[in-house]
Amino acid sequence: VGFAKSDLKEKADLASVKQENTSNANGLYVDADYTFKFKYGLGFTPGIEWVFIGDKSIQELGLGDSKSESKFKEHYVNIPLKLDWGIDIKVVRVFVFAGPTLSFNVSSKTSSTTVDTKDFFEKLGGKYGNFDLMLGGGVGVDVLNKIRVKFAYDWGLVNRGNDDIKLHRQQLKLGVAYLF
Repeated sequence: VGFAKSDLKEKADLASVKQENTSNANGLYVDADYTFKFKYGLGFTPGIEWVFIGDKSIQELGLGDSKSESKFKEHYVNIPLKLDWGIDIKVVRVFVFAGPTLSFNVSSKTSSTTVDTKDFFEKLGGKYGNFDLMLGGGVGVDVLNKIRVKFAYDWGLVNRGNDDIKLHRQQLKLGVAYLF
């Protein structure tokens, strides 16, 4: 369980407008995973995550001067597939991890004072993709083999927009877990 911060990097390249913008949203995540341990401190950790992000006053991508304040909520189901390496130091295990995450947007709701986001993208002939392949890594610490503190960052590799409006999501996570 932990804190999640998501950034949606937007780059519009239309005939009349060229601009870049980043929308930020905060939320939380809940995950479950299992580590298959190998020799020399190596392991493979597949898992499943539910991520909720939302914000009440983000700036929406607009054209020219037509930006507006928005309400934003998204739910994701992620499948991280991480390789990790760690070292045991007395009662503490310090580890690093990296790998891909399959991210599925299962619900997305954005409304603004001027136009709904789905309508905004459709009017521009665009789309908002529901799948992302993210690549990331992080560090963590296990204490007494019972408590885990973990920091991770993922970069979205898939353009969730189209050729005119490029949308790439990045997410930062900080969590605390109880180990069984």
